[in-house]
This record gives sequence, structure tokens and C-alpha cells, in this order.
Amino acid sequence: LCATERCLANLWRFTSTLALIMTWSLNPSWTSAAYMRSAKSAHCARACAGSVQVVSRDGGILVDSSQNRELLQVYPARPSRDGDGVKINRIAGESFNKVLDPYLMIDEINSDAASDYMGGFPEHPHRGFETITYMKAGRMRHRDHMGNEGVIGPGDVQWMTAGRGVLHSEMPEQDAGLMHGFQIWLNLPSTDKLKPAAYRDIRSDEIARHCGAGSQIRVIAGTITVGEVVLN
Repeated sequence: LCATERCLANLWRFTSTLALIMTWSLNPSWTSAAYMRSAKSAHCARACAGSVQVVSRDGGILVDSSQNRELLQVYPARPSRDGDGVKINRIAGESFNKVLDPYLMIDEINSDAASDYMGGFPEHPHRGFETITYMKAGRMRHRDHMGNEGVIGPGDVQWMTAGRGVLHSEMPEQDAGLMHGFQIWLNLPSTDKLKPAAYRDIRSDEIARHCGAGSQIRVIAGTITVGEVVLN
């Protein structure tokens, strides 16, 4: 995968031997989820320059990129529509959820045709999970029944906890140009499903990042060590 795709690892979840890496290709029409595990591969060792460590809260190293991994399975996104006719690419389904838990779904909007996204997502309910929205291009406005409102643009993140319930809308703040972003649905533990709803915008300049060797790492949640640099 490292040798053939110039990828951004947006989301990692680990068990003792299995790593989940959400990867999005630079090809604008392709989105997929890739599952990888530790393996011996001289090809991958040559392709993956540098080292990235993902560290647990207690300081233990969950994975080190100097350990080689093999691709186990790819789940391609499917064209779909949601909201008021918005064209999206979606990764979801029962077989996917069995291995993706606690992640429920991933949606991508990627179009420079206003007719594909202008309908937006008028007011609708959510309950029992969180949505994490990452914008690469374009602008979207969030409003909810609690009075929260905000616009996110390129590089910004919106983190919403539906908890016991929220009514919100997500509408385009533009009538032309490219709209490109991702939204991840993250399930909440049973003990947190009735927690109060919450909303937060995270601006691009607040997000820790590391650039090098033709790649960029942006840390939205958790801690990653890149060489001697710790990103929180």
C-alpha cells in the first residue's frame, strides 16, 4: 500500500495484533478503509521511510511504523445520497461494522458541482454516538437545538457528541466551487450514550501537525510520536 498509494492515515485503532488504518487516496473518486497487521515484508520496509509511533495514554507504544504490516482487506466506498440529495461516497454495512467497531460509518463529499451538495443536510436528529467532520475544501455551517453554531473550512474539524439526543443541520456556506470533506460516525460506550450533547469546532491552526518526506500528519485526537517529535 505504501509503495502504490500516497496516503494520509486519518484514523488508527489497534488491538494486540490488528491495526485499523483509514486511508484516503489522492484520487478524488476513491475512498476505502484498509485493515493491516504486523508482518515481514522487505518491500514494505523499503517503501515506508521514517518511523511513526502511536502511544497509549499510559505511555506504552501501541504500534511502531518500523514494524512492517500487510494489507488484509479493503472496503471500497459506495456512491450514495443523503440529506437533501447530497452526493456522497459511503463506507458502511454489517460486515464492515463487525471489524470496524466502534466506528459506525464514514462518508465523503467530494464535488465541484454545486448541484451535488447545495441541498445540504437540513435539521435532523442523532443519538448515542459522535460525528467527527474533517474539511479539505469548502465551507459548511453547523446549527443545533442547543444554540451552537459554527462554520468549518479547509483543515478544520467539527466534533459533535449526540449523546442523549441532538437536532442539528449541516448546510453549505457556498454556492459554487469544490466541496470536499469526510465525516466519521463514532459509537459511544453504553455508559455514555445518554450523556449531554456537546459541540466543538477545532480550527486548522489548533491541530498539531508534522511535515516531511512529501507527507503530512495531522493529529485530531490522541498522541503520535514521529521521530523525536510528540504530537498531541
